Amino acid sequence: MDTNGARGKVGPAGAERYTGTTPGRGAALAGLSGQLLRPSTFPAAAGLGLSLKDRVQAAGLASTFRRELRRARPDLVHTSHAGIRSLAALWAAARERLPCVVTIYGSEFTSPALERYHPLARHVCAQADAVLAISRHTAAMAAAVGVKNEIRVVYPGIDPDVIAGTAVTDRFRRTYGIAPGRTLVLYAGWLIERKGPQVLLRALARLPRPLVDGIDVVFIGPDHGLGAGLRDTVAAEGWHTVRVIGEVAAADVAQVYRAASVLVFPTLTRDEGFGLVAVEAAAAGCAVLGSRIGAIPEVVDDGVNGALFEPGNDEQLAALLTAAVADPARLAAWRTASPNVARRFDRRRTAALTADVYARVLASRGR
Repeated sequence: MDTNGARGKVGPAGAERYTGTTPGRGAALAGLSGQLLRPSTFPAAAGLGLSLKDRVQAAGLASTFRRELRRARPDLVHTSHAGIRSLAALWAAARERLPCVVTIYGSEFTSPALERYHPLARHVCAQADAVLAISRHTAAMAAAVGVKNEIRVVYPGIDPDVIAGTAVTDRFRRTYGIAPGRTLVLYAGWLIERKGPQVLLRALARLPRPLVDGIDVVFIGPDHGLGAGLRDTVAAEGWHTVRVIGEVAAADVAQVYRAASVLVFPTLTRDEGFGLVAVEAAAAGCAVLGSRIGAIPEVVDDGVNGALFEPGNDEQLAALLTAAVADPARLAAWRTASPNVARRFDRRRTAALTADVYARVLASRGR
């Protein structure tokens, strides 16, 4: 059973039964709130510095999880992020005498806003039957704040064949104004400062105007406050081939990757626990220019399918863009190598490694 929700989930290879749940909270929270100060009600909360609100949330979730566990009767619970939800999942699993696996993502250990929850994160990892991390970076960050468990790295998976096999349609080109036959540089991600789209604009400002005019640059992704500022910069520079599109339909994202020649991943935050965008773009045959931060060096093979630059260093990024655009042979080599890099993250491998962890945990429990 997966406590993070069934929507869009694919059951791991070898699992005969798979259940996902995203629980409602209201009634369970109200029913339990009067009992939260009793240590016997929620013993796992003791000593973790959780607020009353945190304990209300955890107890409500745990109650809902227990009901779902009794209904689904799984052999194992898999929870994600070492936070309140996973604490509730562990408590519910323990009450039902079930093993529990947790996957950690990185922000639990790197985000300043979550620093007060480090005791909780350590506790969740210590109590789990197995701890998985989505990258070596995530595992290292967990160890740095005191997680002592053995942590197995299991990268998130993609289906490289589906992405590589996506055709760029005429409808797509008309909808987004993407012309064939031109080099397309892509930013894909939240339009927010910590993801670094402004770094790409600063790099473009360093390039000779004829070079910028000779390529197309598009920014896609949900606007988290930076969209208007990016558009203002583009207008002020008079760049007619640079566009901030914003969010695109989910069904069209693979076509954006397939239409692009280069993905720029200029993130500024070490919260990047994996770098899914870089892997998906590589599967589509994009060269990838990424920040040397977080887990990005694990998913971009520097010098093979693209290159890395120091976070926020628009001068380095400008030089890499110039090299990619001005040297077609280099760009072609990077693009040719990208699908092979992406295959390291095939979802079938992810499923097999996860199923192996499940088998080991169940065997250790005599199940």
